[in-house]
Amino acid sequence: MNLTFVETNAGVRFRVPFCAYQAGHPAVDQCLDNRVYVGKVERTMAAKRRVRRLALMLIALTMCAVLGSGTAGAAELSDYRWTNRPLLLFAPTNSDPRLVETLTRIEASRCDFVARDMVIGLVVTEGTSTLDGHVLSTDESQRLAHQYAIGENAFSVLLIGKDGGEKLRVNQVPDLQAVYAVVDGMPMRSREAVTDPSHC
Repeated sequence: MNLTFVETNAGVRFRVPFCAYQAGHPAVDQCLDNRVYVGKVERTMAAKRRVRRLALMLIALTMCAVLGSGTAGAAELSDYRWTNRPLLLFAPTNSDPRLVETLTRIEASRCDFVARDMVIGLVVTEGTSTLDGHVLSTDESQRLAHQYAIGENAFSVLLIGKDGGEKLRVNQVPDLQAVYAVVDGMPMRSREAVTDPSHC
């Protein structure tokens, strides 16, 4: 019987008839189809590759967790002074409906938000707090809540100016047009609008 050999990276494959086989009696004349038979060596190597990939994934996940906790304190509110206007959103959890609605409104007016050099700060009691996408440490989150006298289960939105001062505070889902109006009334923003007008 002729066999067609095929080279592979992990061993040798060879094409043989797929037959109904009974112990001690290969019924070659009852072949149903041609199938690729993968040798025992290749199956073993494939299993080893799967184990190695799983091990690498576990190592990567562990490193992400370690690095995430180790570098979480890199983002601080003071890092954005004179460059951005943080809009701090304080909430009990990341899934708080008021927080979700606020983020939805920001996304709907993304161009206006970015044009005013604004960044989002999420400070939550339970969950991951972030500032402009960078993870805040638990200490920094608690420090911000204490600094601005935010209750543990309170919802509050604070606009921080480029000078680091608090410019607006609301304890409900904000009207972003009102927030933008406060920003536009700032002397620094007036100068920015002249030198770099918005295209929104």
